[in-house]
Amino acid sequence: MVLDVSNPASPTEISRLYLGDNSGQGKGIALNGNYALVAAGDAGLLIIDISIPTSPSLVAAYATQAPALDVTVAGDHAFVSEGEAGVEIIDISTPSAPALTSSFDTPGFAYSVAVSGNYAYVADGSTGLQIFDISLPASPALVTGLSIPGVTRAVEVSNSLAVIAADIFGLLMVDVSNPAAPVLAASYDTPGTAWDVAVHSGIAFVADLNSGLQILDISNPAAPIFLSNVSGYTSDVFVLDSLVYAVDYRTGLTILNVSNVSAPTMVGQFVADTYVYDV
Repeated sequence: MVLDVSNPASPTEISRLYLGDNSGQGKGIALNGNYALVAAGDAGLLIIDISIPTSPSLVAAYATQAPALDVTVAGDHAFVSEGEAGVEIIDISTPSAPALTSSFDTPGFAYSVAVSGNYAYVADGSTGLQIFDISLPASPALVTGLSIPGVTRAVEVSNSLAVIAADIFGLLMVDVSNPAAPVLAASYDTPGTAWDVAVHSGIAFVADLNSGLQILDISNPAAPIFLSNVSGYTSDVFVLDSLVYAVDYRTGLTILNVSNVSAPTMVGQFVADTYVYDV
């Protein structure tokens, strides 16, 4: 589903591409130039040409080893999280012909991956954070793992900080200035279930399921500070400049103005007629 958000107060659907009956398990989408990469569950990784937003077209479908749950793009590679099967690194330099570069298993359940520099940080469920050296994408190597409280659902890396949505344990801040020796810097127990996180300019936006959106100042990672919250149900979150796009997978999308992070305001809403997993 493609939305026109040029007027955030009135998001409008301009096109939709049917991905097939087996796409329902997928939750992830990543943009790469004129292409959208969709982690489409049993349908694998789908590459969609969105150069004409009103007329998206399927360019390629890559059959992953296991259901594709999430996808991250770094350079010419897509990193696809596949739960118990780990992560596949796929060459997307030719979008119409994606090809396997390598894959690696993790000890837990790979929910998502963040890539920063030469390292991939895997949100690995109950086994915590797994860090891999991907300087040679064809030969990824485990650097270390960090056992942390909760279930590691999502991770975002900002500068030398890995910010983790850890389910009922809330938000965790891990110092990864030395990827071989990550250190848990602090934790913040959100009131709900931390399912996803986005970081922008030292502010963490936490999708906290039934407790809505939690906004924290993490400019001092050792002492996160609560700033505000937006009530509702939030299962996914994306931030761009002063706008936050908060997803309720059951109903759709809410757009918030967070130019004042202590007092976010709702700008617009889009009510979907289907489940919305990612934005």
